[in-house]
Amino acid sequence: MNVFLTGATGFVGRAVLDRLLATLAPGDRVFALARSAAYLSHPQLEVLAGSLDDLDAFAPQLASCRYVFHVAANASFRGRGHEAVNLRPTERMLALLRGSAALAGFVFVSTIGAVDRAPGDDCRAPLAPGSTPSPRSEYGRSKLRAEEAVRASGLPFTIVRPAWVYGPGMRPDSHLRQFAEWLWRGAPAPLLGLPGAVSVIHVSDLARALCNVIDNPAAAGETYFAETEVVPVAEAMRALDAALHGRARAQLPWPDAGALAGRLHRWLPVGVTSLVGAYLTASDPRFRRDL
Repeated sequence: MNVFLTGATGFVGRAVLDRLLATLAPGDRVFALARSAAYLSHPQLEVLAGSLDDLDAFAPQLASCRYVFHVAANASFRGRGHEAVNLRPTERMLALLRGSAALAGFVFVSTIGAVDRAPGDDCRAPLAPGSTPSPRSEYGRSKLRAEEAVRASGLPFTIVRPAWVYGPGMRPDSHLRQFAEWLWRGAPAPLLGLPGAVSVIHVSDLARALCNVIDNPAAAGETYFAETEVVPVAEAMRALDAALHGRARAQLPWPDAGALAGRLHRWLPVGVTSLVGAYLTASDPRFRRDL
């Protein structure tokens, strides 16, 4: 069995690659697309040096693969140009795979931000499989359009929308890394019992779930929120503060601002809304059951 992986040196992609190489059978092969991956070495691994702009050059490898894991993305909530990275290469990969006799599954890593919150959502209930997508960010919109392209392709697929992913090697601009740096600089947030909550998943759990799509008929044609627990913001702040400074400080009570956040989230930054409400929470029991 051949497997194709994009984003092999990224935060999530590295974990997926490690999982694949640890679980594939002898004789299986992984084609890993990466801009610079000279340090990657394994007898079952072939590194394809290039970017998402070079997909046509790797059409033969794609056509030979039973599973394709499309992990690479511009995952920043800032800036522009997301469609050039998140949508156009996805569309091109799907076009190259049409007619493939080998393909059993195209596994697309999306984001909770592809759904986001509708303007009238009060943010008190977690996002669920039936939630109507209403992405606020260009990042989320580009991922939602890519999801739509995957579903319309006629190819066998599974779409996974991770919540906040944490673990070693997080991007410097990831939410949890920013929180940690904020606390390292002495911000008083740990003293506030902020009432917000976020859904999270460890990168190794996400990698395991993605690889569990292989030869799994339950995952065919499904779209999942990838989350394993909901973490109160106050608890996360307290744990980060204790880890960074070796102390556990008492927190001041903070009024429940969830209702206010639900009314104002259209105009507030996502980070602010998440501190005081359940804006970025999701619940998908099928994810735990199937993957």
